Amino acid sequence: MKTVLEKVARSVQLLANLSKERVRWEESSKNFVNQMSCLVGDCLFAAGFLTYIGFFDHYYRKYLQSEWRDIIDQVSLKMRQEMKFVEFLSNPSERLEWEKQGLPDDELCIENAIIMLNYNRYPLVIDPSDQAPKFITSHYAKQKIQKTSFNDDGFMKHLETAIRFGLPLLVQDVEKIDPVLNSVLNKEVQKAGGRVLIRVGDQDIDYSEAFVLYMITRDPNALFTPDLCSRVTFVNFTVTPSSLQSQCLNIFLKAERPEIDKKRSDIIKLQGEFRVKLRQLEDQLLNELTEAEGNILNNTKLI
Repeated sequence: MKTVLEKVARSVQLLANLSKERVRWEESSKNFVNQMSCLVGDCLFAAGFLTYIGFFDHYYRKYLQSEWRDIIDQVSLKMRQEMKFVEFLSNPSERLEWEKQGLPDDELCIENAIIMLNYNRYPLVIDPSDQAPKFITSHYAKQKIQKTSFNDDGFMKHLETAIRFGLPLLVQDVEKIDPVLNSVLNKEVQKAGGRVLIRVGDQDIDYSEAFVLYMITRDPNALFTPDLCSRVTFVNFTVTPSSLQSQCLNIFLKAERPEIDKKRSDIIKLQGEFRVKLRQLEDQLLNELTEAEGNILNNTKLI
C-alpha cells in the first residue's frame, strides 16, 4: 500500500509538472516543423549574411536583406519571413557574454560579433571608433591573444609564434596588407610527413588549426584591391545614426540618472540570465527524460 501510494503521488506530481510544459512543447513542435521546411532558405540567407553583408552599414544591410528575400521568393525557396540573423546565429548566453567582454549593446555591433566569430576567411575590421579591439582582446584573453602591426619590428616573430602555437593574432593599423600574409590569407597549407606546414616569407612553419587572425583599420575610407576583398571577410564597425543614438542615450542616462541606468542594466542582465537559465533547464529536463531507464515512477531523482 505504501509503495502504491508513493507511485500515485509521483504520478500526480509528474502529470502536474509536465502538463504545464505540454502547451509550450506543442507550440514548439509546430514551430519546429515550420523551421525544418524553411531550413534551406534560412541557411542560404544566413550564409549570405556572414559572407557579404559585413562590409556595409546598418541602412544598406537592411536594404540588401529585403532584396535577398525577394530573390529567394522568386526561386521558390521557403524561408521564415520573421527570421532574424541575431537570433538564428547566436543564443542569449553568448550575447550576454559578449556584452560583458565590452561589445556595445546595439544591433550593428552584435551582427558584427557574429560575423567575426563565424568566418571562413580571416576578418578585416573597419573600425574608426575603436570598438572592436577591446571586444576581441577580452574575448580571446584566455588564449593569450598577441597584438602587433606591420610597422612593428617583431611582426614576423609574432606571426610565426601565433601560427605555430595556434594563438589569436590582432594586427592593428592595417591600411595596406603586407604581401607576406598572402599565403596565410589563402590558407595555403601543405602536408609533409604527418606535419601541416604553411610557407610564410622564405620559411615553412608548422600550422595549427587553432590559429586566428584579425586585422583592423581605423580608416573608414581605406581602399583595398578586389583581389584582397575576395580573400578576407569585411566587418564594418562604422557608427551609424541609429547605433550612435542608442549609445548616446546610454551615456546621457548614465550621467543624468545613474540610479535609473543601474536599474536598467541590472534588469537587462537579469533578463539575459533568466533566458540562459531557462534554456539550460529545458535541455537538462529533456536529457534526463531521454536517459531515464526502467519505470520513470521509480526514479525519485528525476521526479
